[in-house]
Amino acid sequence: MPVMGGKLWFDPLGQGSAIREFAAGVAHENKAIQGPMRLQHPTHNVTPTLDRLRIARGHTHVASDRAARGSSNTHWVHIARSLPILTMSALLLAAPAAFACVGDCDGGGSVTVDELITGVNIALGSAPLSGCQSLDRNGDAQVTIDELLVAVNQALLGCGDATATPTATPGVTVTPAGFVHQQFVTDAQGRALILHGINVTGSAKDDPLRMPWITQADAERVAHDWGFNVVRFLIFWDAAEPQPGQYDETYLDRVAERVAWFANVGVYVVLDMHQDVYGHVDSAGKPLGFDGAPSWAARTDGLPHQLVNPWSLTYIQPGVKRAFDNFWNDTGPNTDLGEHYAAMWAHIAARFKDQPGILGYDLMNEPFAGSSAAGEIAGLPFGSPALSKTFQETLFKRGYDRIIAAIRAVDPNGWIFYEPLALPANNGGASDLPKLTDPRSGENRLVYFPHFYAIIPELTSHYDPANTAELDDWIAQRSADDTALQVPMAIGEFGLPWDAGGDPLGYLQKVLNTADAITSGWAYWAYDPGNWAPITGPDLHESPNANILVRTYAQRVAGTPIRYAYDPATRVFDLTFADQAGVTGPTEIYLPARRFYASGWQLDVSDADATWTSTWDATKEILSVTTPYTAGMHQIHVSPMD
Repeated sequence: MPVMGGKLWFDPLGQGSAIREFAAGVAHENKAIQGPMRLQHPTHNVTPTLDRLRIARGHTHVASDRAARGSSNTHWVHIARSLPILTMSALLLAAPAAFACVGDCDGGGSVTVDELITGVNIALGSAPLSGCQSLDRNGDAQVTIDELLVAVNQALLGCGDATATPTATPGVTVTPAGFVHQQFVTDAQGRALILHGINVTGSAKDDPLRMPWITQADAERVAHDWGFNVVRFLIFWDAAEPQPGQYDETYLDRVAERVAWFANVGVYVVLDMHQDVYGHVDSAGKPLGFDGAPSWAARTDGLPHQLVNPWSLTYIQPGVKRAFDNFWNDTGPNTDLGEHYAAMWAHIAARFKDQPGILGYDLMNEPFAGSSAAGEIAGLPFGSPALSKTFQETLFKRGYDRIIAAIRAVDPNGWIFYEPLALPANNGGASDLPKLTDPRSGENRLVYFPHFYAIIPELTSHYDPANTAELDDWIAQRSADDTALQVPMAIGEFGLPWDAGGDPLGYLQKVLNTADAITSGWAYWAYDPGNWAPITGPDLHESPNANILVRTYAQRVAGTPIRYAYDPATRVFDLTFADQAGVTGPTEIYLPARRFYASGWQLDVSDADATWTSTWDATKEILSVTTPYTAGMHQIHVSPMD
């Protein structure tokens, strides 16, 4: 017999599992629900709205200086920002790209409480399936608990249909449905790593020793002042292998010294094999591009080339295109180039695989397709997309697979980062690179590392946060890549001049909010004083974008991140993650207390009292939260006291 309305408290065990009780417990008790439903705490009156689906029993920590203030712990009802505790099978079902809107009975584009009630009754046989056909996701003429859980997730986060507009945290960009990763780079304890960092540095391109200008104090600044946990460190083929098969160990020693600076302050390093327009000079000694390959490997076959402005147009000079063609070709007289490049990477991986701080290897900065390139440079379209697609599916993939295999022969565990063709992916264009092969045993350790630059605002020196067509295109295209490649993703480069026209800082904020919304880490370009960097002037003081780049974020998550967001206007941070078997250690959140929380901060956790703990490292500004393994979800909420 159906239950008619009434007061229902769907967390009788006090385990923060109201949604599980709603979607599963009612069915287990063989009771159905009809009419207006109220979720009400036994001792607190609450208004019956969809927010009741976000109820979580929690624990409050008030913190600024815990030694002085002590700990204020109260058992309370936390309403807002929590997500349902779903089974992992339901999470897999809940990829919005796979369906339109499970539970949207009336086709209105959203799932309401009444529609969820209808779904429960259908699952119990108290109502016909015709009352909500969209619940039958797999077409088996019945409604399962997992399908109900998917509908609950749709009610909270918005429908997966591309026309739906999910509710977002204020200030956070709403992104295409479904573009939330389930793959992450992990640490030795299995925790998901969220990477925030910076490129070090563009100055190395022109330095005679190919070294960045930094000192150890800069590594400390990156870690302690800004809370970054990764740097993308530029290295160069011409410095590593100045002559065929001869490696410069002195150069690699200098790299190792600087890697140690970052490792000593807890910052990971990704070694980036950098190139811009292939290399500095060609094999005949004529100026070719800017940095990258040694002259002996820059074979232009005598075709003309010259440096032009804007610099990116140099890529389409005939000699430059031929140099790339000769590099990628794996048949004919120039196959030694790809072989040397792979062997050089193997030598570097063998040298650095056991060095503390090394996270992995970025195979090539902004690769170019040579005569197969297609897209736009400086707003000028050229090339054949069909030819580019063929190149990516054949020579480009085989080249990457060859380098990966060479690295894996000496380092089975390092993370290997790879980029799409910069043209056109950097500016929001499509990539046709297929899924790559990682020959290591166990799960692959490949990371997709695309760049993002808004070329039109850069060329016009005007940034408008309300006009982000290239960013929107970039999100849509990288969403397609995410589906095809099924590997972790982070943004390897992005940046802009903070003194440009319009609202460049607002634009930057929107990019960072978008990165949060798609659960992507990032490395900003770059740590070189000037109008792009977070430092400027002879005294290297912070520039205006430093306060934008510094954010509250989870550096390590003890499970699989489902959603996280930082609202710079309110300084509120939210994290939802799912338990992952085998993961050890706490979730570690960088909380810039000295910068943003002078009056203190409050921590709310969805788990029951006495089941979780937290510690605060005031020196590193790291908040560690240890939650119990429940095979479910956890929510962490940080807010300022002022």
